[in-house]
Amino acid sequence: MDANEIKVLTEKYFEGMTSVEEERLLRDYFLSGNVDASLMDDCEFFVALNGMGTMPEGDEEAESRLRDRLSQQIDGWNMVEKTAVRVARRISLRWIGGVAASLLLLVSLGLYLNSRQEEPPVTMQDTFSDPRDAAIEAQRALTKFSVDLNRGLDKINEIAD
Repeated sequence: MDANEIKVLTEKYFEGMTSVEEERLLRDYFLSGNVDASLMDDCEFFVALNGMGTMPEGDEEAESRLRDRLSQQIDGWNMVEKTAVRVARRISLRWIGGVAASLLLLVSLGLYLNSRQEEPPVTMQDTFSDPRDAAIEAQRALTKFSVDLNRGLDKINEIAD
């Protein structure tokens, strides 16, 4: 296999998408000793992870790089986990806040409706003691309304023409 195929397989491996056969191909490649220079870090990882023996060239330096790389990966996983917990907490706090606001609204509405005083019904009273004066006043109000209505209709007709 060439280096590009191995790179694709290692990416699939780190994403958790490889089959047992593909993992066996990776293990065989990294144990073969013919590891491409660009894949040396992955070789170190596979050798250390699977306990396959010694790594080619520079064990101490390779171990420290592997240790650093694994530390960074673990720290990244911790950050993802903390972020997920924060998001879950934020969602639950929003839900609790919504329920509390709804309850406050219901209690306030209930207290308002319970404490308001009922006003006595309004009864119509006569404004004029003489029916003739009432009829004259009604006639005058209707005439004023009719004049204003006709004036408005005339303006509408002028605009329409």
